[in-house]
Amino acid sequence: MSKVEHSSDSRFRVSRRGFLRASGVGAAAATGALGAVPFRQSRAFAQQGWDAEHDVVVVGSGGAGFVAAITARSMGSDVVILEKGTYVGGTTLVSGGGMWIPNSAQMQSAGIDDPRDEALKYMARHSFPHLYQPDDEMLGLPSHDYEMLTAYFDNASVAMAYLEEVGAARWTMQEIYGNPGQLNVDYQAQFEENIPKEGRTLAPLDDNDQQGGGGLLIEGYQSWAENNGISILLYHRAERLVINDAGEVIGVEVSVVDPGSDATPAATPQAVQTLAFRARKGVIFGSGGFARSEDMMHHLMPAPYYGGCSAPTNEGDFLRMSSAVSAKLGNLHNVWRNEGLFEQAVASSSAYNCAWYFNGDAFLMVNKEGRRFVNEQANYQDRPMSHHYWDPTEATWKNLLSFMVYDQRQQDNWGGGFPFPADPETSPYVLIGETLEDLAAAIAERMATLTAATKGMELSEDFAETFVGEVERFNEFARSGEDLDFRRGDFPYDQAWNAAPANLDEWPSPDQPNKTMYPLSDTGPYYAFIMAAASVDTNGGPVINSNGQVLNWNDEPVRGLYGAGNCVACPGVNAYWGGGATLGHAHVWGYMAAKHAHEASETTV
Repeated sequence: MSKVEHSSDSRFRVSRRGFLRASGVGAAAATGALGAVPFRQSRAFAQQGWDAEHDVVVVGSGGAGFVAAITARSMGSDVVILEKGTYVGGTTLVSGGGMWIPNSAQMQSAGIDDPRDEALKYMARHSFPHLYQPDDEMLGLPSHDYEMLTAYFDNASVAMAYLEEVGAARWTMQEIYGNPGQLNVDYQAQFEENIPKEGRTLAPLDDNDQQGGGGLLIEGYQSWAENNGISILLYHRAERLVINDAGEVIGVEVSVVDPGSDATPAATPQAVQTLAFRARKGVIFGSGGFARSEDMMHHLMPAPYYGGCSAPTNEGDFLRMSSAVSAKLGNLHNVWRNEGLFEQAVASSSAYNCAWYFNGDAFLMVNKEGRRFVNEQANYQDRPMSHHYWDPTEATWKNLLSFMVYDQRQQDNWGGGFPFPADPETSPYVLIGETLEDLAAAIAERMATLTAATKGMELSEDFAETFVGEVERFNEFARSGEDLDFRRGDFPYDQAWNAAPANLDEWPSPDQPNKTMYPLSDTGPYYAFIMAAASVDTNGGPVINSNGQVLNWNDEPVRGLYGAGNCVACPGVNAYWGGGATLGHAHVWGYMAAKHAHEASETTV
């Protein structure tokens, strides 16, 4: 029995106002070190009772947490969601809302064939290129990795159909925003193993049968939870796992902060109490990665990232707690990547700063030497990896900063689509030059003002000369239609994720053999801004099995402990199989974890 009915205080419940407000998360003040505590040393034992008891306790209210909660509740379990932030939704709230789901019911209805064997080959080749053997029974992968890929393929469509069946959402094959009729294209669609090429990404439908994004997804999940008896408790930070004598997770200790009232919110939230939550069948973490932990990012990432767009609450809480129960850890060096504005990240590392793709044609990126270094139209997971090329001669990351350069054509037709500003004259991060030489000088002048943040990233002495030559080379490629350096425009992704602008009567233009490239004008003005690799969120942490159970270093499940989404080691490792890979993992493993927890027998105290 629960000792205290703590959730009656409306300040700690989710509100529609709080959801729509969705701003200003301050991490709850911890009352002690994150980790685990034996039951006999826990709050519940000391007070001879739990503050609340549930079958399943879900930590985190993003996509993974909501899917786990909805699945467990719809199967008959009593469920609570603990959210340490000021609003529900996590990083999912600002996402595109797509989920990478192979062989979905929607694909089947549209007559799109997605053969299992070839899909698994695509996934394996993309995730494990150094191991991939197409003729091997397990495609050259270790048994655990192969099992996780097969479990993903076999259960992804089942999970989505289940959520639709219980009324939590409705799905459609996602069309690319700004490109009506064009289905989302897989991010390595050129692989011969990739049969359908497009259609695997699903998006939520609103009441008018229009596809929506992460906000619509979370709003629908929240509504389902409210209507089906799931308590969502804000300002509740899970801090310690409670374990029994057998080492099984039987609950979690939580610190609750006082947020103040809506009228007078607390300037610095302070912990006001600690509560003990009993989880009779399991604790499922969907609490996000550690992209907002400066300390973890510094010590676990092999190269720097500058800002991003993950929820401010993503501070690696689960990584700390799971380590206390000897959880096996994996993929800690990895992130879901993006690019962002360097100066914005320097000014505010917490600001939203993710450039997903670049509409347009008359632009290129150069490094500190003034040279192009990547296909600028490549997908947002693979493209930022080029920023972390290590130059063994100079012993530095040569491409850590890039300079996005474009002309008036690009500004006139694609201005206003982040990161290209609507008005470059009033955008402080945009540099302007009447000639390319003037622009190179403006870049050098701006870099001189940023020396405190650009140590080891200074421009080469011949930057201006090399830069002008590189623009001329780019223009030659654009006129011929063939990018001999980086093959821009050769791939399905490049072509699909490049929506037609509204201000051109005809596009591609008659003199444009490659719609992803157009020569920069012979006359100015020219524009530039500084970019760097950014983190959507990390995707490393405890290793899970195909049931979403956390494994220890002996590859044995830690009974009662589950994880899904960005707080665990991503089974796809570094690969972004297609649009919605992040939320795809969140949904598949959230569903699998909840299903297993619901069917599990109760742990003993």
